[in-house]
Amino acid sequence: MDDLDSMEMRNYICEYSIGNGVKIVKSTILNVEILPDQLGNKKIILDILAEDSKGNLYNIEMQRAPTIADYYRWEYYGARNLSSRLKKGGKYINLKPVYQIIFMRGYAYGNHNLINRYIMRNDNGQQEHENPLMHRIYVSLPAIDHIVAEKGKNNLNEFEKIIYLFEHNEPCDTIEPGKMVNVIMSRYKRMKQNKSIWTMAEKLEEAQMIEESLIEISRKEGLEEGIEKGIERGIEQGIEQGKKERTEEFIKQQISLKYHTDASAWLSSLSSDQLEQAPALILTCDTFESLQQQINQIQS
Repeated sequence: MDDLDSMEMRNYICEYSIGNGVKIVKSTILNVEILPDQLGNKKIILDILAEDSKGNLYNIEMQRAPTIADYYRWEYYGARNLSSRLKKGGKYINLKPVYQIIFMRGYAYGNHNLINRYIMRNDNGQQEHENPLMHRIYVSLPAIDHIVAEKGKNNLNEFEKIIYLFEHNEPCDTIEPGKMVNVIMSRYKRMKQNKSIWTMAEKLEEAQMIEESLIEISRKEGLEEGIEKGIERGIEQGIEQGKKERTEEFIKQQISLKYHTDASAWLSSLSSDQLEQAPALILTCDTFESLQQQINQIQS
C-alpha cells in the first residue's frame, strides 16, 4: 500500500481533517490491521504517519467507540510524540507542532460533529498562543449517517464518501464513488487476498469475543471491578503482543527497503515504545547506524 495513489489518498485524508490548507508532502503506514466489525466482515484499520513541508508531524489512527481510557491514552501519546521531537541539547523554540487525527466509531465528547479540532484554550475560547504545539482532531464515523440524511448520498463530497466507506465497509451507491474511494477499495481487495493478514484478523476477532464474553460473565456474577479489569488487561496484553510482532515485521520491511539491512535480531530486542517511534525516525535517518543511535537513546 505504498504506491503513489495510496500516498495521495493518505495525504488527502490528513489535509482535509486538519482543515488549515496545509500541504502534506509524505506519509507512511506505521501499522495495518483488518479488524472485525461483524462476524465474517473485516474492517480496515490504518495507523499512518505524515509530514508537511514545514516538518510538522501528523499521526492518523482508527479506534472503535472510545472510552475515557482512550482519551487519556491519546493525551499521553500526544505529549510523548511532542517530547520525542526535542533532540538532546535542542531549544524549545525550535519544536514543531504535532497533530493527532483519530477516526473513531463513536462520537467525540459532548457533540455529534463529523470533525472536532482541539487545541489549548482558555474559558473565553481564546487559544493559548499563536502557534500551539499540540493539536488533536477527532473524526466521528457515525456522523456520516446524519450527513446522508441531511444532504443525500448523491451530494457527498470526496471526504464524506471515504467516511461512508469506513463506517459501512462498502461505498455509498452514488453514480461516481470518487478516486480516493476507488483507491481504498482496490487496496482492500488486495489485502483480502493476503491469507496471513486475514488469519491475523480472525485471531483478533476471537480474542475480542473472549474479552467481551468474560466481561459480561463477570458483570452477571457480580464480581468486583478489579477482577473485571484484570480480565480486560490479560486479553489486552495478548492483543498487544500480536500487534508488537506485526509492527516488528513492518519495520523490518521498511529498514530492508531503505537501508538494505536485515534488522530482525535488533528489532526483537526493542521495547514497544522504541518500536512505535521507529517509523518516524526511518523517515529522517539517512543511515541504519543513525537510526540505531536514535532508537537506542529512547528509554526502553
